Amino acid sequence: MLSHKGRQCLSAAFMVGVVIVLSACDNGVEESEEATTPESEQVAIPPRIDEGTGAQSMPAFLDIPAGPERKEAFFDYLAPIVEAVNSEVEKRREALLALEKQLEAGQSPDQQAQDWLARMTKRYRVDADQPEQQVEALKRRIDIIPVSLALAQGALESAWGTSRFARQGNNIFGKWCFTQGCGIVPAQRRADATHEVASYDNVADAVRDYIHHLNSHPVYEPLRERRAQARNKGQAPEGSDLAAGLEKYSAKGEGYIRLIRRVIKANNLADSGAG
Repeated sequence: MLSHKGRQCLSAAFMVGVVIVLSACDNGVEESEEATTPESEQVAIPPRIDEGTGAQSMPAFLDIPAGPERKEAFFDYLAPIVEAVNSEVEKRREALLALEKQLEAGQSPDQQAQDWLARMTKRYRVDADQPEQQVEALKRRIDIIPVSLALAQGALESAWGTSRFARQGNNIFGKWCFTQGCGIVPAQRRADATHEVASYDNVADAVRDYIHHLNSHPVYEPLRERRAQARNKGQAPEGSDLAAGLEKYSAKGEGYIRLIRRVIKANNLADSGAG
């Protein structure tokens, strides 16, 4: 089985293919962020990664023998997609930190930067009025999710890419939605329940939604707190550590955290030292 470090050495050609997966669609959640050439005193608003609308199909994991071969295929498929979506988040974070420096220097952001900050404040559920407070709150939300954590959760939630929801709806992380027709109705849903399991055009959109969910929903504040603590120490966030903030992700509670850590450890997903 490839370690996480080994998977980071995927060929450039394959990575280009992954970037193509990252289409402009964002499930209607986020407004477009247009790229501009900023003046020296302005904040550069990061563009979405968008080099085409083609989507790389998910492999037929059911056709791959269960065990090490299927696990390796699943990780090799999902890891570069998570890395590419994290790259989007990192660019957004860079713009946020640049804006913070601008405010600290007593400079007024231009209208484009103000509009961008307003969109991010709404998108990430920040309840603050002053730009300085908004930026401080967003620093805890606009950040990456360690690849090891995403791989472990994806494996558990999709049964290594073989679940009905993964195969029919590109839903790797078991995310629910609550609008009629937004996804796939679970076969054993209670008669009085209204949730569906979300469907996505491609796995990249599922990864985007998953990362945004962890970065914005109130119940995952413990995860964001641990990540912020790592940042304050100058350390990269690690999946096994951040897993402690996922008690509410599953009805299994603490048992779910143990499962995630077990998958990370058993598959050497943290060998790079960066989570």
